[in-house]
Amino acid sequence: MDSHTPHPHTPHTPHTPHEVHAPHDVHMPPFSHTHTGPVKTKSEEPTALAKLETLIDHYKLSFDLKFFAGFQSKDCNVEVKERDLIIDCEKHHKHESLDHGFIEVHIIYRLPEDADPASVKMMRDGMKVKVEAERLSYGKPLSMAICDVTPRADDVVVVGGF
Repeated sequence: MDSHTPHPHTPHTPHTPHEVHAPHDVHMPPFSHTHTGPVKTKSEEPTALAKLETLIDHYKLSFDLKFFAGFQSKDCNVEVKERDLIIDCEKHHKHESLDHGFIEVHIIYRLPEDADPASVKMMRDGMKVKVEAERLSYGKPLSMAICDVTPRADDVVVVGGF
């Protein structure tokens, strides 16, 4: 099978990176490159979504909701449940050819396995979200089992122990 032949069990659907596929009963406004809103300043441009810092004793997660272009702070609900940061953004708008429309984004970002769910703290300032959590392994008593497997002569007796 050459690289241009689709897999026999996978339907071949050619597409370009700009196509959006939706069910036939869903009406979506056409994409347009015409800018009709206020001009964005450089600081309002979408940025990288998240940055996770792994420190010795805790994690720091920074989220920039500006990554989702078209949303304002009031359009986004952010909450923490255990190790999950849940982001829901929804915006209703009118479009020239349609009575109504909406855009939405739903993201769940899970902190690493060793993040302590009881210590998770979230701070939000507009479109900036910061989450901190302690690492479970830091500062906790460490239990180790030590076995002496050194080969010894039959006449050597080990005395004592832990």
